[in-house]
Amino acid sequence: MSLKEELRELIITHQRRLHRLKQQQAARGVNTPPEVSIEIEDIEAEIGRLQVQLHEIENGANGDSSAPPPTEPSKRLEKDPFIHVRPVPASHFIGRTYEINQILSQLANPAHSCCAISGDPRVGKTSLLHYLLGKPTERQVWGLSPSYCHLLYLDCHNIVPFSENIFWRHTLRELEPSLADHEVLKSILQNLLNQTDLDPFDLNNLFDKIARASRLVVLMLDEFEWVMKNLDPKAPGLLYRLRALLNRTERGLTLLIATREPLEQLCASFEFAGSPFSNCFCNIILPPFSEADVDELLFQYQVDLSPDERACLNRLAGTHPYLAQLLTSLIVQTRGDERVNPNIRQKFIEAEFERKTESHFADLFNYSNEPEKMLLVMLALYPFSQYLPSDQPQLKIPARILERYDQELNRLTLRGLILTQAEMPTLFSPAFTRWILRRIVIDRGLNLLPDWESYYTHYLSTSQKQILKNMVEALVRWPDVVRNPELLRQAREQDTGPT
Repeated sequence: MSLKEELRELIITHQRRLHRLKQQQAARGVNTPPEVSIEIEDIEAEIGRLQVQLHEIENGANGDSSAPPPTEPSKRLEKDPFIHVRPVPASHFIGRTYEINQILSQLANPAHSCCAISGDPRVGKTSLLHYLLGKPTERQVWGLSPSYCHLLYLDCHNIVPFSENIFWRHTLRELEPSLADHEVLKSILQNLLNQTDLDPFDLNNLFDKIARASRLVVLMLDEFEWVMKNLDPKAPGLLYRLRALLNRTERGLTLLIATREPLEQLCASFEFAGSPFSNCFCNIILPPFSEADVDELLFQYQVDLSPDERACLNRLAGTHPYLAQLLTSLIVQTRGDERVNPNIRQKFIEAEFERKTESHFADLFNYSNEPEKMLLVMLALYPFSQYLPSDQPQLKIPARILERYDQELNRLTLRGLILTQAEMPTLFSPAFTRWILRRIVIDRGLNLLPDWESYYTHYLSTSQKQILKNMVEALVRWPDVVRNPELLRQAREQDTGPT
């Protein structure tokens, strides 16, 4: 890495830290700890020093002897900086300021409240947990110093085969290093590990003693669905015992869990003898990025997009973290790639994007409930009715449906799957629209409609039901119109397949 690149990376790191500190300062006002104010001043001074040094290098005051020799732009393949297939390290974490502050404020309150994070696949749940684990100084601002607050990360998929006993053994082994400096707590923990079957009374005693020692254990449970899947819905013993531990007056344990579906939905199939487990939690739904987060992403990775490339990013990926990084990665990779004809580069990128997102779009659709799936399909079909022959009426989504399923629409909006700026909601991406039409409408054909009788079709008039049926039949008969809707009118008018 050249000196210039090192300086830029240092400036970006300091700027991100400064941004977070100033947000904490604004939130806490006069109660801001003095060490935060001092760190803000120090970082501002350091950024200024680095910027001066970078300016001197860029203007030739200092040579950059480590820089590689220039190459022709048309021949150069740009380095792909994006991390879109694994959780990002804390040093590259972007955004989520509101969610981070919400989590830390809940953990820091007198009750040490539990939090349940939910969100779509690849939206950044694991990255968020890793960030909280890897930033002790940020937790310290909230009074959650490493000597007091012990964060334990546990990927529940590691508990195979699953049993409550193995769950607690994983947890206690993760906790063991944190208690190594306290002889009494270390002894109690070791006695528990020596038991063949852990005694719930001894677990209560351990976490009570942890609280009396002025400590707090935050158990971060990633992929918590795996735990729920392995419990008896009629007698979820582990959930009862966790809830009992959380409700003890000593408050030595709290939970931070991550799931795809909201915890309340996961608990719906359980027959609790009393209050449901989800009542213990503050629910936090992790949405896609904001536009500002996408801008920060591009800035951090030093990627400049042309107006056409940025328009492509907005149109196909929206602000979804995984999709935005995947698409920008494709844009960067195809720059200067002689194997890609410049005249068809845009089409190539779009085709590669749809190929690589096949399983991701399936996850987004499959993790929707039945009314949400119906709404997604209807919003995918709705624009196609304008391409029917001009003498045929268009498909209309009755206002009663939008009113009846307003909660589902709100959740789809929060997940970033639909946009609601216009009078009629629309899907966030034409690539997602085409996936729904190909994999749901065309693959299932008219078998799709009976499933919707209770959700949708009974709201339609007889003529609108016929239009819906005609559209599904047309897509099944002429699947090429999915990519080129204009062909639908020609095909229907001539009653022949598109050529």
